[in-house]
Amino acid sequence: MTTEFSYLHEKIKEYPERFIISPTSIVAIEEFEKIHPDVPNDYTDFLRQFGAMTICEGAFCVYGGAIGVQEIFDVDDQELEGILLIGDNCAGDFLAAR
Repeated sequence: MTTEFSYLHEKIKEYPERFIISPTSIVAIEEFEKIHPDVPNDYTDFLRQFGAMTICEGAFCVYGGAIGVQEIFDVDDQELEGILLIGDNCAGDFLAAR
């Protein structure tokens, strides 16, 4: 089942200047799903419909592909193994999936 994003579609039509959208290729999404099969469908559905997105001049962004915690932070913690960062608010708070 595909995630419903009609509210976001409406807001993009209403305030297009507040959104920067960078499409993510289907091939990239499919490769990502092969590597990370447990990532929530909501995220990959978002990528299929929008791709990467920046909202309100950097107030929040959703990445066009997830990155590992270790790529941002200098940590070697087993508890953080498998956590993928999929967005942030450009102020140190991240949207993540495991």
